[in-house]
Amino acid sequence: MTVTLHSTGARYDGPTVSVSLEVVNTYELYETVTTRLRIGLIPAPPTLDEDADAYHEWADEHILCFTGVGHTDGDSWYDVTITECPEQVLLVGRTFEWGY
Repeated sequence: MTVTLHSTGARYDGPTVSVSLEVVNTYELYETVTTRLRIGLIPAPPTLDEDADAYHEWADEHILCFTGVGHTDGDSWYDVTITECPEQVLLVGRTFEWGY
């Protein structure tokens, strides 16, 4: 199935997964904002090895783009937890962190 990537707008024909996310956006100058998102299809991770560079590059490209609420001043930190992923149940519960 061909999908359009949220992060770049490019078309993608490889393996995909459907994910739901809990995104905690923490800000130095603003209240913390938590959102729960049901994302459609995104590319499947190339590996489930949390120590692999490719795993983190996948998260940077396909998960990080769902963080933030538009604040551009002050420091910010993001925690994203995968809450659902029927195609890759081993991803459920994994958390990615940015900004620390």
